[in-house]
Amino acid sequence: MLSPSTQAFDLGNKFEDYCKFPSLEEYVLVFQDNQWIECRRRTADHTWETVVYHAGDPVVLESLGLEFDMADLYRGLDR
Repeated sequence: MLSPSTQAFDLGNKFEDYCKFPSLEEYVLVFQDNQWIECRRRTADHTWETVVYHAGDPVVLESLGLEFDMADLYRGLDR
């Protein structure tokens, strides 16, 4: 989960470093202070699109063929 203390690094320099791996298809950030997931997905033309999921949304991780309810991820957390 993304912590406030590392958020700027994870959203910036870390993402830029990970983009250098040609096999990386998705970069997923799970925020811990609110129900928010940001998925950066590599497109066919090698650019990146960002999909943001909010509370109540189904989350789709295309590279894994996985879909789940965000509520399941945050279940049991006091948020």
